Amino acid sequence: QTLDRARDGDRQNYGLREQRALLLALEDKKGEASREMDSGLETYAAIQIYGPASAAGFYAVMGDVDRALEWLDRAVRMGDDREEYFRRNPLLKDLRTHPRFQQILGAVTYRRQQRAVRYGARG
Repeated sequence: QTLDRARDGDRQNYGLREQRALLLALEDKKGEASREMDSGLETYAAIQIYGPASAAGFYAVMGDVDRALEWLDRAVRMGDDREEYFRRNPLLKDLRTHPRFQQILGAVTYRRQQRAVRYGARG
């Protein structure tokens, strides 16, 4: 309802469109969701701090595991170290047992350990 109440001028706002695409995917309106998540919206997601993680959730809900994992990998490479969030995010539940999901989150763990060693030694 909130998305429906958006003013006409705000309906092209990338943040709102991203939420609308996810909502459509959750409602199993995959065709509409795919049209909403166009290349412009993907470009927007790619440059936002949490955009890649949001896109990963979208594609996981859509059932596109490969694309979801690509976006999750992108999120982690961009510095998103929210390992616990990724593990408990209900949108990503279908990815949790995938070996690549474990590998991506393993990279987060490794990076944290490396920072602890690097900065702990200076301590």
